[in-house]
Amino acid sequence: VVGTVGRLERRKGQDQLIAALAELGHGNGAGRPQAVLVGDGPSRAALAAQVTRLGLDQEVRFLGMLPDVRPALAAMDVFVLPSWEEGMSNALMEAMAAERPVVATAVGGNGELITHERTGLLVPPGDPRTLAQAIGALLQDPARAARLAHEAREMVTQRFGIQARVAELEQLYLARLAARGWRAG
Repeated sequence: VVGTVGRLERRKGQDQLIAALAELGHGNGAGRPQAVLVGDGPSRAALAAQVTRLGLDQEVRFLGMLPDVRPALAAMDVFVLPSWEEGMSNALMEAMAAERPVVATAVGGNGELITHERTGLLVPPGDPRTLAQAIGALLQDPARAARLAHEAREMVTQRFGIQARVAELEQLYLARLAARGWRAG
């Protein structure tokens, strides 16, 4: 199972994931993986039409908005963020924290979260074939996928976990106190 979480809109690139899914399984006799798209938005009808046009109705499921994405993430063998543009993606950080192997486009904040071949795979935007190759590589090599997922979880927990946030807040308070001439006792 491959999947993504996010608002269904052009900039999130779900059309690229669907196009990549059409590439998977071609030429090697293997079946295509199942895909889940979590979220809703203005591109849903166009994405559903693309799925039908490519003959992927049996492989792609639109799950809509979920109150808790953790079960959907747990079901994914590979999390994909095929965005055309992206800030610091909460969905990507959640997937990494859930220890899912990730493939994302090398745009915006994705490169700040993913170190290629260490905490995930980065691919160029707008290249469904390369996206498909990266997804396929992780599906075919579970040990590699597990290693990347573990490293991703470690990194995101260390940088963005609750302990890191508390330490950062504590340092902010201490700096503000020092600026006022107060000493923490």
